[in-house]
Formats: sequence, structure tokens, C-alpha cells
Amino acid sequence: MVWIWPGCDSGGGGGSTGGKGLGGGSTATYLAYLDSIAANLNIASISTSGTLTTVTGSPYLAGSQPVTLTATLDGKFHYVVNSSSGNVNQYAVATNGTLTQPVPPIATGAQPSAMAIDPTERFVLVANKGPSTLSIYSINSTTGVLASVGSPITLNVTGPQTIAISGNFVFVASVNAIDVLIYNPSNGTFSFGAGGSIGSPLTANIVALYAPPQATPVRLYALDSNSNTILSYTVSNTGVLTLGAPTATGSQPVAMVPDSANHFLFVANQASSNLSVFAVDGTTGALSAAATPLVTTGTAPTSLAYDSVNNFLFVSASGDKQISTYAVTTTTGALAMKGTAFTVTNAPAAMAVAKP
Repeated sequence: MVWIWPGCDSGGGGGSTGGKGLGGGSTATYLAYLDSIAANLNIASISTSGTLTTVTGSPYLAGSQPVTLTATLDGKFHYVVNSSSGNVNQYAVATNGTLTQPVPPIATGAQPSAMAIDPTERFVLVANKGPSTLSIYSINSTTGVLASVGSPITLNVTGPQTIAISGNFVFVASVNAIDVLIYNPSNGTFSFGAGGSIGSPLTANIVALYAPPQATPVRLYALDSNSNTILSYTVSNTGVLTLGAPTATGSQPVAMVPDSANHFLFVANQASSNLSVFAVDGTTGALSAAATPLVTTGTAPTSLAYDSVNNFLFVSASGDKQISTYAVTTTTGALAMKGTAFTVTNAPAAMAVAKP
């Protein structure tokens, strides 16, 4: 998530009100995972023991060259961004885990690369690499259907590849630069923050963003797979980013996801085949090593998802072509593997938990 995770979101703060909460809908949960090679979306049921079982009807066809998966905060609606076909597939999750597509895919700009849903569902954003723009959509909270709103926003960064949302702040990152936009809820418009955009180290490769929802001041984390660090920024009320000390991860971090309470942050390290686990200060957003800071995973983990109903962390391993389930101790962030890993045809490009 996403969840904020590759192209991740985080909500709260900044004057957000209303909207849906975690755990809405059925207590049954399903894991949606995107197979970008076969161009389809798969669904597996999640038992209380952590076992995954493919749901009847899975997989579901996506568009051309699907690159990422995003879900609403309550897990009822899922969206697949398709780079080559320049659109977004929209799915609704039934109580038995089957998916329906209430409307045809909606168009984006050229080469869409990332998507973020405001946790209070005031807006949805899709980043387009080709023209370096943001497409804006409204979302129907009952049906999950998207509708295009206004003209795309031209970004300062070139080739955007990940997005995060915290309250009224929107962060969009390219490989080594970050745009800050501020949403005005009174008229539904976006403007660039006082800092406009900020450059990260020229050697950076920003692959994911995370913004804790309740931190004061607002914090932004950029996962840099080249320096094996999390770049930590404070965010002023006017959107100015100030870079602080980086936090070391494992080798080649590629994805990160918080737990549902935003107390811990889990980072998948592809080259070192492990997870880095950090505690998140609820007041300042500062990161520190959790009680068990490193956990060994399958070979080459690539994506993560968190189940807030069962407090499970799902880790996909591209080397083993498996998805493993870990039970999370909510007080310490400690992980314990549940059962045996679930075998997949191709390692998921992204995962999200569905809660109909």
C-alpha cells in the first residue's frame, strides 16, 4: 500500500476530513497481486493461518504492460495502471473475492507509471512519464468508478515514477527529484509548494515514497535504491522540503510499506534478500531500528502488502517466485513466518489487500 509503497499513499494530517477508515466492509480478506509479465491481476484468499488460496475466476486480464496496482484505503476497489495502453483498469471486489469491472478502463496520459488515491477519496492522481504530467480524477465512493477532472498538471520533475499523499500535500518523485504540490480543498485545485521541487543526490534512484499521516512536522521518506538508504525530509507548511540524515537499509531496497497504525515501516531489500524494519515515531516521524531490525526473506524480494485485519505482512520473492506470509507483532514490529510460501507463476510487480 498502501498502502503506500511503490507509488505509495499515506493519509491524515493537513486538514483531511471525512472519508473511509481502515477495516471497512467484510472481515474477509484477499490478496491481489499483479503479474506484469502475463498482464493479469490475480486474487488469493487469506486464511487466519496466513495460507493463500487462489480464488475461483482468477486471474483477470489487465491492459497492455501493467506496471502497478493501487487500492482504496478500505480495500474495496483496485486499479491497475497500464503503461503501453495508457489507461487504468478498475475492479470491484465481491464478498467471495471475485472481481468485476464496472466500467471500461479510463484513459491516462502517455506511459502512466504511478497512481495514488487520497485516503479520504477527495481525488485520485496518475503520474504520466511521457509528458511528465499528473492526471486528476474524482472517485465514486460507492462504485469506485473514476472520472477525469480538468486538465493534467504539468510537473517540474521529468519522468515521474512514484507518488505519495499526506493530508493536503502531494509528493511526486522522478529518479532524483521531488515535486511538492498542495491541494486546496475549498476549490479542488492544486498548486506547487513554495519549494517547487527539490533535487535529491544526482546518483539517487527514488523507487518509493512514504509520508506518515500524523507526524508533526510532516515528514517524507524517499527510498533510494542506489545509496541503500531512506532519504528523510521535513515538510514546512508551505511545502518546502529539508533533507535530514539518511537511514541505512539493506542492499538495493525496492519497496516499503507501513503497518496499519503507521508504527512500523517495512523495507524490502532485493539484493540482500531481507527486510529492514523501522519504528516510526508517532509525533515526529523519525525512524529508528525496530527490536528485530533485519529479517531474512526468500530470494530477491520485490513487493510488499499489509493486511490490517490479520496483521499479516506479505512479501513476494522474485528469485523463488513465491509470496510469503509473516505475522506482525503490533507492539514491536517483530515478524514470524506463517506456514509455507505460496508459489506464483511470475513474481508480482505489486500487491494489495482486498476487503470487500
